[in-house]
Amino acid sequence: MDDPIDHAIAARLDTLAERLIDVASELDDVMFDLLRRASADGGDRPALDRELQKVRRSIDKAVNLLRSQLR
Repeated sequence: MDDPIDHAIAARLDTLAERLIDVASELDDVMFDLLRRASADGGDRPALDRELQKVRRSIDKAVNLLRSQLR
Protein backbone atom coordinates (compact mmCIF):
# COMPACT_ATOMS: atom_id res chain seq x y z
CA MET A 1 0.00 0.00 0.00
CA ASP A 2 1.27 3.49 -0.82
CA ASP A 3 2.14 5.91 1.93
CA PRO A 4 -0.40 8.70 2.39
CA ILE A 5 0.61 12.05 0.96
CA ASP A 6 1.21 14.89 3.38
CA HIS A 7 -1.54 17.53 3.22
CA ALA A 8 0.90 20.29 2.22
CA ILE A 9 2.30 18.19 -0.63
CA ALA A 10 -1.19 17.24 -1.77
CA ALA A 11 -2.17 20.92 -1.83
CA ARG A 12 0.87 21.75 -3.93
CA LEU A 13 0.11 18.94 -6.37
CA ASP A 14 -3.46 20.14 -6.68
CA THR A 15 -2.24 23.68 -7.33
CA LEU A 16 0.09 22.40 -10.04
CA ALA A 17 -2.76 20.48 -11.64
CA GLU A 18 -4.91 23.63 -11.65
CA ARG A 19 -2.12 25.63 -13.23
CA LEU A 20 -1.72 23.01 -15.93
CA ILE A 21 -5.46 23.17 -16.60
CA ASP A 22 -5.10 26.94 -17.07
CA VAL A 23 -2.20 26.39 -19.48
CA ALA A 24 -4.27 23.85 -21.40
CA SER A 25 -7.11 26.35 -21.70
CA GLU A 26 -4.76 29.00 -23.03
CA LEU A 27 -3.33 26.46 -25.45
CA ASP A 28 -6.86 25.69 -26.66
CA ASP A 29 -7.29 29.39 -27.43
CA VAL A 30 -4.07 29.46 -29.45
CA MET A 31 -5.07 26.36 -31.40
CA PHE A 32 -8.50 27.83 -32.11
CA ASP A 33 -6.88 31.02 -33.43
CA LEU A 34 -4.57 28.97 -35.67
CA LEU A 35 -7.49 27.02 -37.10
CA ARG A 36 -9.60 30.13 -37.56
CA ARG A 37 -6.80 31.85 -39.49
CA ALA A 38 -6.17 28.79 -41.63
CA SER A 39 -9.87 28.55 -42.40
CA ALA A 40 -10.09 32.25 -43.27
CA ASP A 41 -7.11 31.86 -45.59
CA GLY A 42 -8.63 28.75 -47.16
CA GLY A 43 -5.71 26.66 -45.99
CA ASP A 44 -5.34 23.25 -44.49
CA ARG A 45 -4.94 22.45 -40.84
CA PRO A 46 -1.58 23.92 -39.81
CA ALA A 47 1.20 21.52 -38.82
CA LEU A 48 1.67 23.58 -35.66
CA ASP A 49 -1.88 22.72 -34.60
CA ARG A 50 -1.06 19.02 -34.83
CA GLU A 51 2.00 19.50 -32.63
CA LEU A 52 0.05 21.60 -30.13
CA GLN A 53 -2.55 18.82 -29.95
CA LYS A 54 0.22 16.50 -28.77
CA VAL A 55 1.22 19.04 -26.13
CA ARG A 56 -2.43 19.33 -25.05
CA ARG A 57 -2.74 15.58 -24.63
CA SER A 58 0.48 15.51 -22.60
CA ILE A 59 -0.88 18.21 -20.31
CA ASP A 60 -4.07 16.20 -19.82
CA LYS A 61 -2.01 13.14 -18.92
CA ALA A 62 0.07 15.16 -16.45
CA VAL A 63 -3.07 16.52 -14.77
CA ASN A 64 -4.51 13.02 -14.49
CA LEU A 65 -1.27 11.68 -13.00
CA LEU A 66 -1.09 14.49 -10.45
CA ARG A 67 -4.72 14.11 -9.48
CA SER A 68 -4.40 10.32 -9.20
CA GLN A 69 -1.87 10.88 -6.41
CA LEU A 70 -4.51 12.78 -4.43
CA ARG A 71 -6.95 9.88 -4.20
